[in-house]
Amino acid sequence: MSKEEFVKIQTCVLKVNIHCDGCRHSVKKILHKIDGVYTTVIDSDSGKVTVSGNVDHAALIRKLNKNGKFAEVWGGIKNPQMKNLQTGNRNDDSNENKNRVVIR
Repeated sequence: MSKEEFVKIQTCVLKVNIHCDGCRHSVKKILHKIDGVYTTVIDSDSGKVTVSGNVDHAALIRKLNKNGKFAEVWGGIKNPQMKNLQTGNRNDDSNENKNRVVIR
């Protein structure tokens, strides 16, 4: 690794759905195939994946999604279009209003 590459290394923390050891292995395999990824640390219990390397987080998310693994930035960037979404659980107990999504 050259000095220029070392300076460009960044760490990206992603939230990925990991249910079992197979999912964990699959995520690690997908990420290590991406050029510029140096290390991955996967916490299966919380679904937290920490990736270090010279790669953009959008490229990581795109590659994981393409391979069937839902991924997003850990506690970070929210989609502005999703800001207006809210669940429809108002204080009534009727079954028809539970878990519906309201778009404003």
